[in-house]
Amino acid sequence: MSTSIRLLGWEAKGLRCPDHKLNFEASANRPWPVSLIQMPNGTGKTTTLNLLRGTLSGAFEDRSVWSKDKIRQLQKRDFDDDTGHFQVDLLVEEKRLTITVHFDFGEGLASFKTSYGSGQKTGFQPPVIVQRFLRSGFVNFFAFDGELAEQLLNDDHTDAERAIEDLFQLSIFGGISSAIDDYWDSQTLTKTATKQRGLSRRQKRVEWLRNRLTELRIDRDGKLSEKEEIETDLKTVKEQFAERIGASQKKATYLQTKEREYQESKSLVTALSKDLLAKMRLPVSLSKSFATKVIDFKNNLDRVKLPESAAKEFFEELIEEQLCVCGREMDDTARKNVKERAGQYLGSDEVSLLNALKSDVDQYVGDDPSLLHVAVTSNITDLVDETKRRQKRKNALEVATLAVAKDDPVLKTAQEKIQDFEVRLEAVKEEIRKYEDPDDRYKDENTFGIPIIERRLENAEGQLAEITHTIELKEKRDILHKILDSAHETARSKLIADVVSESNSRIVSLMPHNNIRIRGIERCLKLEEQEGGSMGETLCVAYAFLSTLFARTKHELPFVVDSPAGAIDLRVREQVANLIPKLSQQFVAFVISTEREGFLDALENSVDAKVQYLTLFRNTVQNAGISLDGSDELIESGDGSMVSGRHFFRGFHIDKEE
Repeated sequence: MSTSIRLLGWEAKGLRCPDHKLNFEASANRPWPVSLIQMPNGTGKTTTLNLLRGTLSGAFEDRSVWSKDKIRQLQKRDFDDDTGHFQVDLLVEEKRLTITVHFDFGEGLASFKTSYGSGQKTGFQPPVIVQRFLRSGFVNFFAFDGELAEQLLNDDHTDAERAIEDLFQLSIFGGISSAIDDYWDSQTLTKTATKQRGLSRRQKRVEWLRNRLTELRIDRDGKLSEKEEIETDLKTVKEQFAERIGASQKKATYLQTKEREYQESKSLVTALSKDLLAKMRLPVSLSKSFATKVIDFKNNLDRVKLPESAAKEFFEELIEEQLCVCGREMDDTARKNVKERAGQYLGSDEVSLLNALKSDVDQYVGDDPSLLHVAVTSNITDLVDETKRRQKRKNALEVATLAVAKDDPVLKTAQEKIQDFEVRLEAVKEEIRKYEDPDDRYKDENTFGIPIIERRLENAEGQLAEITHTIELKEKRDILHKILDSAHETARSKLIADVVSESNSRIVSLMPHNNIRIRGIERCLKLEEQEGGSMGETLCVAYAFLSTLFARTKHELPFVVDSPAGAIDLRVREQVANLIPKLSQQFVAFVISTEREGFLDALENSVDAKVQYLTLFRNTVQNAGISLDGSDELIESGDGSMVSGRHFFRGFHIDKEE
C-alpha cells in the first residue's frame, strides 16, 4: 500500500531564525511542485532544517540526542521570552497532520502535540501509516543537506540499508515471523502437560528470556546511539582544535611530530603482539626442555624405523586372499600366523599421524630446541620495550598538547573537552562490549551477553515444546523462520543490486566524465576503489541514490534540500536541476543568491515554471535598502521579513548577513 505525505508549511517563533510562517499551498491542500526559500547565510537555514527534522521525527523528546544544552542553543539571541514554538503542517492521505513543538528554554525541554483529523493528542503521535517514515533514521533522507550526503558514505552515521527496508516494506517479513511466534505461543498455552507445574515454569522462563532479550537489545541500541553522538562531538572538537592549531605553523608541526611518533609506536606494539601470539600457539616455543623432548621423540622414531612402510591393514587384507604375496597358497595355518603378527604393525591412521608429527617437528623445531624459544623471548623483549616507548610517546604527546594549549584559552577548553569525550567514549565502548559477550560462563540470569540469552531462549523454547508435545509444531515454526529469513535476505540483496545499478546509471548522466561509482551498500554507500569524493561528487552520488530510491517506490514523500547545487560545478548544475524535481511530487529547497546561476533557469524549465519563490531575511537586511517590486508580496514578523515573488527572488544578491 502506497503512502502520500505532503508538506503544507511550517511556523517558527522565538527560535534562532527570524520568526516566520511559510505556506507551500498553491491551492487548498495542494502544494506547489517546487518551493524555493532564499535565505542568506547566517539567517538560520541550518537551524530551520534541524527544527524541521526534529519535529518530523519526534527527536526532540530523545535526551540522548537533544540534551538540555542543545535545546537551549535553539533560543533566539537577546530574547527575553524563555519559550519557543515550531509547528509543521502535513497532508497525510488527504487529512491534515499538525505536529507542534513547544520549547521551554529555562528547563531545556521540548514537548509535542499532534493533531490528525479531529482532536489533539499530547506527545509525538503520528498515525501508524507514516510512523516508519517519521523517525530519526529516515527523516534525514527527505530533509536533506550536504552533511547527509557525506554521511551516506559513512556507516557510523547513516543506515542506507534501513532506508531501503522501510521504503520497500521489507519489515513485513519480520511481522510474519512475529505472527508465527504468537501462534506457537498460543498453542503451547492450550496444551496440557503431564506436570502442570513444569509447564508453567517453562512458559515463564521463555517469557522472561524474551523480555530480557528485548530489554538488552534496547539498552544496547541506546548505548550505540550514545557512542555515535560522542564520536560526532569528539570529531567536531578535534577538528576545531586542529583548525586552531593550524593557525600556528610551528605549533602544528611540533604537535604533528609527536602524534606521528605515538602512532608509529602504537602500530608497532599491535604488530609485535600479533606476532607473539602466533609464535605462542606452538608449545615448543615456550619451553626449551619440551622442544628437546619432542626432538628426542622424533629421533627415537627414526632409530627404530617407525612408522613402517607396511601398515596393519595390509596384513588384514592379505588374510582374505587365496595366495600369499610370495605365491604360496594361503591355508588356515598361514592365515592364523599372519593375523597374530599383524598386531605388531601400526594401522594406517597411526602411520599417517606419526608421519605428520615427524614432518611438523622437522618444519617447526628442526635440530635446535632453543631456536623458537629464543625467538619468543626476543619478541617479548621487543614488545616490552616498545610498549614502554609507546607510553613515553603518549605522555610526550599529552605534554605537547597541554603546552601548545597553555596560553590559549580556546585550545585549553577544546583539549579538556577532547579528554572528557575520550574517557566517555571508552566507558560506553566497555558498556557495549558486555552486550556482545558470547561466553556462557555466567550462571546467573542477569548476564548482559545478548548471544548468551539468545541461546538460552532457544533451549528454553525447545524444552517448552517438549513438555507441551509441540516439538513438531516448533520444528515447522523454525523452518518457516528460515524460509522468511532467506526470502528477506534475497529480496534485500536483489533490491540493493538494482538500486546500485540504477544509481550508477544516473551518476553517469550527471557526471559523464567522472569515474566515481557505487560498489555496493553495506549500511552506507560503498564506492569503487575509493573512500569518498569531493563535495560536488558526493552530492551527485547522493542525488543519484535518492532519486533511484524514490523512483522505485509508490510512496509519495516531500523532498527538502539545503543548498541543492552549492558545491556542484556550473556544468553539472543543469543536470541536477533537471533531476531533483523528479525525486518527488513536492520539492522544497533552501538556497542563497550565488546558487541560482546555472540552476534556477534549468529548474524552471523542468517544471514548466510552477515554482513558488520565497525570500526570508532579518529586518536588518531589509533596512539596508532592498526595494520591492509591485508583483512582490511582503510579510513582516517581529524580527524578520518574507517576500513572496519571482522578481524580488531573482534580484536578491545578499549571500551572508553581517
